[in-house]
Amino acid sequence: LQITYRGPEAGAPATQPQDPWNLWVFTTRISGNVFGEQRQKFLFVNGSFQANRTAEDLKINLRLSGNYNRREQELTTQTYVSTSKSYSASELVVWSVTDHWSFGVRGSLNSSTFYNQDLGLQGGPAIEFNVYRYAESTRKQFTFLYTVEPTYFNYEQETIFDKTTELLPAHRLQVGAQVQQRWGSIHSSVEAAQFLNDLRKYHVVLFGGFSLRIVRGLDLSINGNVSRVRDQVSLPKVGLTDEEILVRRRELGTSFRYFTFFSLSYRFGSKFANVVNPRMSGGGGGAEV
Repeated sequence: LQITYRGPEAGAPATQPQDPWNLWVFTTRISGNVFGEQRQKFLFVNGSFQANRTAEDLKINLRLSGNYNRREQELTTQTYVSTSKSYSASELVVWSVTDHWSFGVRGSLNSSTFYNQDLGLQGGPAIEFNVYRYAESTRKQFTFLYTVEPTYFNYEQETIFDKTTELLPAHRLQVGAQVQQRWGSIHSSVEAAQFLNDLRKYHVVLFGGFSLRIVRGLDLSINGNVSRVRDQVSLPKVGLTDEEILVRRRELGTSFRYFTFFSLSYRFGSKFANVVNPRMSGGGGGAEV
């Protein structure tokens, strides 16, 4: 076996690979499900489109998404029909200023029956400081992100504050940390947002989680958050029916939220088990007997 390599001639200009997409990456997705039986029917459709461009000096993230949900259930005395839908668009443009500072502009457009919003517009300038150099972000980062984001709401129904439309000044601060090591990773953050016209309307969210490689093949992952909620300006003035509460047709008033998720997995066996054999797998993804 003979291998021969001829290097570039001295002084020859280096050739750069050509990228016809200019670093742009596009992702489109559509999904849904339909379920029915004699006394109930369900339909859910979801779609999204993303366009991202990431370079060292500039990052651009664009996203469109929407979903539609309809359920029909035959009760004892009547047939209950519930529909909900939401649409959203968001953009983020970030310029790299130094190894520790970034400046950006972010915005979003939303429409949601669940949140009683025919239209919600939010956006403004943002600035971020990273204690560590951004080049080290794959291993560790400790960031402070501050955003000024005026918010406009056009409500579907009159709210508990007797509003059908309003423009609210707001700001947001997020502090986050993340460490990635051979033993696993850990991340946490705290976010606080507040309406500047009424400082009593705010929310604070604490996020946290870790993934731990206990031994070879055994992984433990725990994630969760807890929130203090004092800024539900979109709550409708008209109360909800029992049916709407049961199917989560609209947002409910609350002063706190929490969520947690954990998983423990262990994988063992032959390291050569990489053969693909689809025989008697159902083909269409149905349940096995």
